[in-house]
Amino acid sequence: MPSGARYWTVVDDLWGVVGEADRFLRALRLARGRAELTTKAYAEGLALYLRWCLNTGRDWRTACRDLGLFMLWLRWTPGNGARRLWCRARGSVATVGSTRS
Repeated sequence: MPSGARYWTVVDDLWGVVGEADRFLRALRLARGRAELTTKAYAEGLALYLRWCLNTGRDWRTACRDLGLFMLWLRWTPGNGARRLWCRARGSVATVGSTRS
C-alpha cells in the first residue's frame, strides 16, 4: 500500500483474495484506524467461518442463522493438534501491504 500500512485479509484455495472479506478488513484497518493485529484476529475468525460454510454447504450470507452450529463445530471438530488455520484453502489468511511475509 502506498502509505506503508498493512492489514490482514482472507484468501481462497488459489490464493485469490476473498473480495467481501477483504473490503471489510481493509475498511476496518484503514477507514476506522484499527490496529494491524485487530485485522489479523478478524481475518482468522472470518477464515474459520468461511471454512465452516464451505465444509457444510452453507452460503456465508445466510449461515449466521446457524451460528450455534458454527460454535459447536469450533468446539468439537478435531484439529489434529494444530491451529485450525488451513493453508491453500478458502478461508486462509494473508497479510496485505508493501511487503508480504
